[in-house]
Amino acid sequence: MLDNTSLSGLPSALFTVGSAAAAILVGRTSQRLGRRSGLAAGYAAEAVGSLGVV
Repeated sequence: MLDNTSLSGLPSALFTVGSAAAAILVGRTSQRLGRRSGLAAGYAAEAVGSLGVV
């Protein structure tokens, strides 16, 4: 698409950082509010992230 490949690793880097941040936030939510709330927060984060892909 573009003639420049200097940013070719950016999507995978952002995916990795986003996954790590989500794991920390969902883990803290699960620990504080229970497993069901943590799973719900994880599913909500996944839904928001999938909207960004579309």
